[in-house]
Amino acid sequence: MTRRDLSVLVAGAGIGGLTTALSLHAAGFEDVRLVEAAAEIRPLGVGLNILPNAVRELTELGLYEALAARAVLTAEFVLYHRSGGQIWREPRGLAAGYRWPGNPVPKKGGEPQPPNPFKEGPAATHLNSLLATLGK
Repeated sequence: MTRRDLSVLVAGAGIGGLTTALSLHAAGFEDVRLVEAAAEIRPLGVGLNILPNAVRELTELGLYEALAARAVLTAEFVLYHRSGGQIWREPRGLAAGYRWPGNPVPKKGGEPQPPNPFKEGPAATHLNSLLATLGK
C-alpha cells in the first residue's frame, strides 16, 4: 500500500488541522480530507505562542514569511513579581540555541492561518461538518 492508496481524514481546520493537512499533502498523500464544524475558515483573533519546533514545520511548508510578518521575535522569557522584582529569566528561541525562533503572535494580529489548498476534489475541505463516528 502506498501513500496514494491511503485516505486520510483530518478533523478541525484550525492552525493545527490545516498544518497537518498541508504536511500530509507535501509528504505525498493525495486523498486528504479536512472536516470543520464551522461554516467558514477564518482567524479567531486570539494570541498564539508558536514555539521553535512548530516554526520549523511552518518554515518547511513555506509559511515562515507570513508568520514573521505578524509575529514578535522572542529572545527571552522573564517573570516579575507584583513589586517589579525579577523572579525568573531564561533565553528563548534563537537566543536559547534553537535553529528556529519562537514567534508569539499578538491577539490584535489574529491567529496566523495557513492557506487552504483543499478547496475541491478528493482532498476538499468540508465545512459545517462534524465527525460523529469513525470506523473502517
